[in-house]
Amino acid sequence: MEVPDMFGTMEAEVVIDEDDTLKLFTVNGPRGQFLVYESTIDLRDRIIRYVAVPLHVGAVEQLIAGKITLLDALDQDTVWAIDHSFDGAHTSSVKLQNGLSSVPDGYKPEPGVRLQADHHYSS
Repeated sequence: MEVPDMFGTMEAEVVIDEDDTLKLFTVNGPRGQFLVYESTIDLRDRIIRYVAVPLHVGAVEQLIAGKITLLDALDQDTVWAIDHSFDGAHTSSVKLQNGLSSVPDGYKPEPGVRLQADHHYSS
């Protein structure tokens, strides 16, 4: 199932983590808010693949506070893979049949990784 307008322009509303590019951010699309994770960059085909999930109330605050891991935030029943070209044009979006388990290791956060790894968190 491809729904190119579901995520809008993918313009970041809240940037949660960034390096050279946006790594984790929220978008406000026509069908709701989504948490978006940069899964991979394909330099040969000039594509950025994102993984997106519906944004639940309080998820951003829980991520920033270290109360949940990145994997926990992204491991939901509804997970989308979204490809954009380097110029920002949408090229494809697919609902993943098996959720985040459809994403190979190395293209999703490792278990236990939190935004602030150097802090101690209460259980």
